[in-house]
Amino acid sequence: MNAHHPRRHSKRRTISNKRRNLAALIDHQQQVKGTSQQESTLAARTLMARTLAETTQPASAELHNKRRTLAARTSAHQAKEPLQPEPPRTKRNPHKTTAQNLRGPS
Repeated sequence: MNAHHPRRHSKRRTISNKRRNLAALIDHQQQVKGTSQQESTLAARTLMARTLAETTQPASAELHNKRRTLAARTSAHQAKEPLQPEPPRTKRNPHKTTAQNLRGPS
């Protein structure tokens, strides 16, 4: 990539940045007000949840990753039978016609 053409942020990055900024803003507001810690965290959570619901339709990536890792861990614990190796793929020559390709490698 060129120095003059930086890559656009991925959507996930902007979302996480939004979340981070929001958290910082809420913390700051609570410090200014001087409300009790528990109340402030509760208010912050609800506000963040609301704004996130507005900004992101799909489930957040972090949650998805957590679920994936958890699923992987449980499957590792269960230790199922090893996966069958994939059958060898037939080589396809793009220059042949499909009929010739279907016959498999010559």
